[in-house]
Amino acid sequence: MENWPPVNINSATHPVGNATRNAARTSAMNPTSNEARNAAGNTASTNRSSSQEVTCDPQSQSNSYYLHINENPALELVSFPLDGSNYHAWARAMTMALSCKNKVAFINGIIKKPPQDDLERYYVWERCNNIVCAWIVRTLSPTIGRSVLWIDTAYGIWDDLKRRFSQQDLFRVAEIMCEIYQTKQGNESLNEYFTKQKLLWDLYLYQ
Repeated sequence: MENWPPVNINSATHPVGNATRNAARTSAMNPTSNEARNAAGNTASTNRSSSQEVTCDPQSQSNSYYLHINENPALELVSFPLDGSNYHAWARAMTMALSCKNKVAFINGIIKKPPQDDLERYYVWERCNNIVCAWIVRTLSPTIGRSVLWIDTAYGIWDDLKRRFSQQDLFRVAEIMCEIYQTKQGNESLNEYFTKQKLLWDLYLYQ
């Protein structure tokens, strides 16, 4: 029986061989092509990062640097103070309140402290940052408030509180689980009983 002739992918008539040779020839003749592609990728990444920076426009009501005339350091954005054990509920309520004020960018790191040689932007940032710091400190217990008083950025205060209080407390988790199992409907309506159980389960899930 006659053997099949070997397949030569480098044959001039084979399209795959041609494509492979052309790619190799192009790469050899243009060694900077890979570098150009890498540079383009790095530029795109840089553009994406810089696009997250918030522009400074304190006159626009949709801008994070805008402060309404009624906004002052004495506002209490959350009705209950952070005492350490209620961090997750406090952080959720505080985030919603700051979102309504369009100031979340000051606590999540998107807005960073500008250089002091950019005086106009720096003074606008300083005013907004101090307002947010004051709002946060007013919602803390006196002891916790004193512990973050000398942190000079809202992001720094927020990050410090998160690192200290967001970790799971095993004793607190066990306490909540016992309360869930011991809670009875009794004389309460079904809605009241369900609401109490939902609150306990939410506390358990977000510990």
